[in-house]
Amino acid sequence: MFNSKNRSIYYLSLASLMVLSGCWGKKKTDEMSAVSADDNSIVLLSINGTPKITVKNLESDLNELAEMDQQIKMMLMFDPEGTKERIFKEQKRMAIIEEWAQNSGARNNADYQNKKAQIMRHVARQLDFEQFLNSHKVDVTDVDVLDYYNQNKDQDYHILISPAGIKTQTVEFTTKDAANSFLTKLTAAGNDKLEKLANDQKLFVRNLNINENSYADQEIKDAVLKLKKFPSSLIVEEKGKNKCLVVVAQAQEAAKYQEFDKVKDALKQMLMPKKIGEMLEIKIPEYAAQFSLVENTTYFDDLKNAKKEGANKSQIIDMGDNSDVNSSDLDQSLVE
Repeated sequence: MFNSKNRSIYYLSLASLMVLSGCWGKKKTDEMSAVSADDNSIVLLSINGTPKITVKNLESDLNELAEMDQQIKMMLMFDPEGTKERIFKEQKRMAIIEEWAQNSGARNNADYQNKKAQIMRHVARQLDFEQFLNSHKVDVTDVDVLDYYNQNKDQDYHILISPAGIKTQTVEFTTKDAANSFLTKLTAAGNDKLEKLANDQKLFVRNLNINENSYADQEIKDAVLKLKKFPSSLIVEEKGKNKCLVVVAQAQEAAKYQEFDKVKDALKQMLMPKKIGEMLEIKIPEYAAQFSLVENTTYFDDLKNAKKEGANKSQIIDMGDNSDVNSSDLDQSLVE
């Protein structure tokens, strides 16, 4: 949780700079072959005698960066040497900025300190939550997933491929005579020849799955759901739309679902937040009792009451304004 959300701030910035920036002019320096005492790795950059970038931490940064950015991953595959050098140049840029911040006193100004404290509070909360989850493990079992699968397979789009219904095809006409003519030809050819017959006349065939919840026009649904025999063909008029449709209800089809094993892992991931929420509902009150919490709920009640009183006062003022207008109008009418 922390790794993916916080370190990415630095690495994604690094990736953006690397991709957008050009190559810096090379400055000749003596070859450095020193080894850092911190990680036992060759030093690539030192500032004032202090190692800042080593081969080991460059490789580590590259690996994490590649995990978060597919573009960098591809670049490392096709041009590993050039990509490493460009990443190093951006690390060098950041190391110089870091050194400037330390030496210039920029880190001591109030704005810097306030922002740092705010960021560290968020980081601390995320780390605390991560450790809490590590200490209170929850697990979504295969049984949990199977229960969810069976109970929600007709509603969850992760599972449902197509709902149960009547496989239906329609061809639209502007007149009933044209629809009757087409239906006559279809009856002679057979309902299974609908698409060929429509293609020959350059007509569009609309495929539908009709059930109580489908989004088809109500006239089509009403007509098809009454049928008992399949395949069946009929004409449906859509009143007020100047449309007449040849409708062929081909067959009743059962619902189609994704195989359990194909969606099991995705469903397990999806159910994990619910499991965590259930754990928190139990554990948080337990710890609250241990820590002797005192909660000031009246603060929020006062806010609601103040809002309600403000609304009432506003209504009274509006009524008063209207009363003044009405009474003056009444007085004027009496004078007249």
